[in-house]
Amino acid sequence: MLRKVLLLLCPFIKKGDQGAPTNAWGGGASPGAEPQAAGPDGLKVDVEDADLYIPLMAYVTYVMLYGVHRGMLKEFNPEVLSNTFSFAMVLAILEVGGFYMAFYFVGNPVPALPLAANIGYKYVPCALLVVARIVLAGHTVYWLFFAYFSACAAWSIRRFMMRMESATQQVRQQYGVPPSPLVTHIITVMAGMQVPMCFILLKGA
Repeated sequence: MLRKVLLLLCPFIKKGDQGAPTNAWGGGASPGAEPQAAGPDGLKVDVEDADLYIPLMAYVTYVMLYGVHRGMLKEFNPEVLSNTFSFAMVLAILEVGGFYMAFYFVGNPVPALPLAANIGYKYVPCALLVVARIVLAGHTVYWLFFAYFSACAAWSIRRFMMRMESATQQVRQQYGVPPSPLVTHIITVMAGMQVPMCFILLKGA
């Protein structure tokens, strides 16, 4: 889990950077070896595989930190947590539903759970941005953190979705189904949307 969080906070590092025999996060394999390396528990895992644990934990953490910040501003009431939870949930449902339909219409359906997991990774940088806003107390340096962490959210989803699409294309080619050129464009739009989504989620923080 720690490797995945580190990857989400620095998704720009590519596999095999700095001449390492495996990828920088321990989830890949060296040339000529098996595609996946064994993790500390002996299981073959890939740190870039989608999971729901980190998005769910980050989502709850974001809501709690948001409430803490509102309390520090003496603007907390019981409805803050429920409203924040509901608002973020509605945005997530709309985002997942919209892109699920987009992939479906171009003939390249993506399962809803992996799509929700990838979209949910942005709550990791969002939670950290709430902490940054608490610590910096509105200082303009906060926007440097916002630029970096929102870029991390965008790059992460593009990296993970492109990896998923690459694996899907290999399966589709076995059945003679040509890939749709629109898929890459949809993934790019998904990545670009993470920046305004982070801004919306943090607007009242």
